[in-house]
Amino acid sequence: MINDTAVRIRAGMHILIPNFLSYTFYDAIFGSHWIVDKNTIQGTFEIDFDEHIICTAQMIRKTYDYTGQNWVLVYAFF
Repeated sequence: MINDTAVRIRAGMHILIPNFLSYTFYDAIFGSHWIVDKNTIQGTFEIDFDEHIICTAQMIRKTYDYTGQNWVLVYAFF
């Protein structure tokens, strides 16, 4: 005998897991942008081959820890 409630719960989890992982994938590609501190931009008085001025600045970018997503993916595979 198959437990109908357990089958429905499992089916719902198989719908939510790909949605969660696709959101993580989208956020990793399009979500993190460079945050530039405009007070630290300085010209180096150097020019590259295309005659662009080279500048230095302090910038911040969010890094990702995929530990939780990896465990969800391992669970989904099994």
